[in-house]
Amino acid sequence: MSTGKERLYAWGEDAIRWYSNAISYRSFHREVAEYMLEDLPSSPSVVDVGCGIGALVMHLAPHCGRLTAMDLNPAAIHHLRRQLDRRGLSRVETVNGDFLTAPPPPNRFDGAVFCLAGGVDIFLEAGLSWADTLFFVENATSQRSFSSVGVQTKETYFNDDLNRLRELGIPHSYRFFTAPFGQVSTDRTDAESFMRHYNPGESEASIQASLNARLQPLDHPRFRFFIPNEKPLLMITVRHP
Repeated sequence: MSTGKERLYAWGEDAIRWYSNAISYRSFHREVAEYMLEDLPSSPSVVDVGCGIGALVMHLAPHCGRLTAMDLNPAAIHHLRRQLDRRGLSRVETVNGDFLTAPPPPNRFDGAVFCLAGGVDIFLEAGLSWADTLFFVENATSQRSFSSVGVQTKETYFNDDLNRLRELGIPHSYRFFTAPFGQVSTDRTDAESFMRHYNPGESEASIQASLNARLQPLDHPRFRFFIPNEKPLLMITVRHP
C-alpha cells in the first residue's frame, strides 16, 4: 500500500496558481460532479478524498447536505479554506489528514470520491467502511497532457482496478468520458514557466517548440494564452456489497 508521503501532491505556490487558473477557465470537475449526483440521493453526504485545492468541492457544495474535503497537504487545505470563506461556503468541513489512518465516521457518507487521488487497491477497503457508494475517477490514457517532447507516458491503473473488482465480485459500473482541462496563462513567460515546471529536465528548445505549436491566443480579461487539452477519464462507481 502507498504511504502518505508517496500520495502527497506537491502543492507549491506556483502549482496552486496554475491549477486555480485552469479550473477557473474550464475543467472536467463539473462533469464529474454531475455524474456523481446522478447516482446519489437528493442532498447527499459526500467525502472528497484527496480534494487538493477543491476543484470538485466547489461543484458539489451547492448540492450536498453534508460535504467533507480531505487532503494530506496542508497548503492545499489552507488554500481551500480561504476559497470557501470567500464564497461563504461555511458548511463544508475541511480535514488536513490521511484518509487511510482516520477512523470511519459514526454516520456513513452516501458517497466518497477519489478524483485522481489513487486507485481501488489503495482506497477500496477503507472507502467501503466510510460510504455506501465509491467513485474512482482515473486517467484513461497513459499520455501526459502537456509533454514538451511528444508522447510521454504516466501511470495508469484502470484496467487493473476493473479486473480487481471483478475478481472480488463487488458490484460496480463504469463510464469513459472526455472533458476539457487545458492550461491558461497570463502571458508567454507564464506559459514557459508552467511548461518548465511540468517537464523538468526537458531542453529549452523542446519547451519553446511545444509552445509554438500549441499555444493559442485568448480574448479573455485575465488570460492571454491557452494550451488546449481534452482529458480522457474513467469513472468507476462501486456499490457497498
